[in-house]
Amino acid sequence: MRFYVARANRIIPALAVLCFALLLFGWLYLPPSDYQLLGKHALSSISFLSNITYWTEAGYFDAASHEKWLLHTWSLSVEWQFYIFYSLVLVLIHKFTTIKLMNYLIVAAIFLGFVFMLVLIGQMLLTIY
Repeated sequence: MRFYVARANRIIPALAVLCFALLLFGWLYLPPSDYQLLGKHALSSISFLSNITYWTEAGYFDAASHEKWLLHTWSLSVEWQFYIFYSLVLVLIHKFTTIKLMNYLIVAAIFLGFVFMLVLIGQMLLTIY
């Protein structure tokens, strides 16, 4: 638990200050439509869901992505989703199975994640070419 608290104390204040500063700057200098999008991105960054938001909007290297000031926060979202969901999944698996079965399930999940990544890459390559 100390690990999570230490990570939160290190990451969340800096992220909040960054989002607040960008929202203040945007309020002064951006047109309303751009400011609304910045607000959406700031909220998704603070809630650690920006990777999903950006994934549904455009690709990381698309021209439209150059306008997204908080695009780099996708990695923080992935990190926190991993911390939260992976530990919860491990606790649930451990509660209902044996350690041996737990190990098999973890290996199966890693394999399925790898297959999912290959499918996504294949889809991405099909859309490019």
